Amino acid sequence: MTPILEVDGLTKRFGGVAAVDHCSLAVAEGTVTALIGPNGSGKTTLFNLITGYMKADAGSVVFDGRRARRPDPTALCRRGLTRTFQQARVFGSLTLVENMVAAIQQPRRSLFRAAAPRADRERAGEVLEEFGLAGLRDARADQLSFGQ
Repeated sequence: MTPILEVDGLTKRFGGVAAVDHCSLAVAEGTVTALIGPNGSGKTTLFNLITGYMKADAGSVVFDGRRARRPDPTALCRRGLTRTFQQARVFGSLTLVENMVAAIQQPRRSLFRAAAPRADRERAGEVLEEFGLAGLRDARADQLSFGQ
C-alpha cells in the first residue's frame, strides 16, 4: 500500500541538542498511527516539522505523493495535513454539531452566513453517529462532559 505520509531523515537541532535526529516513518492511508514516547523525546517537534510549523534542519516530508519542499502550515492544511493541539477548546454556547461545523475549514465569506451549510451539518451528524454521540447533537457544549 502506498503511504499517504512519508517522513525521511527529519532532523531538528536546538544548539547542540538534537530534538529530532534522522526520523523516518511512513503512514498508510486509512490507518491510525500513534507516536509515543516520554516527555521531551521530540514528539511535538516532529509534528511541528511534518506540518510545517517549524523548519527542519534536514530531511523531507512527502504527503499524498507530493514533497513539501518549503512546508507551509496553511498550504498543507488545505491539502489535508494538519495537527491538533492538546488544549481542546469548545464554544460552550453552541451545540455539539455547531462546534463540529466550526472546526471545518470554511471560506472567509462563510462568517456572514446565518446557518451552517446542510452538507456540513450532515457530515457532523455522521461523525457523531460513528462515535456514539448522535443523541447529543443538539446539546450545548457547556452541558457535556470533557470526554463527550
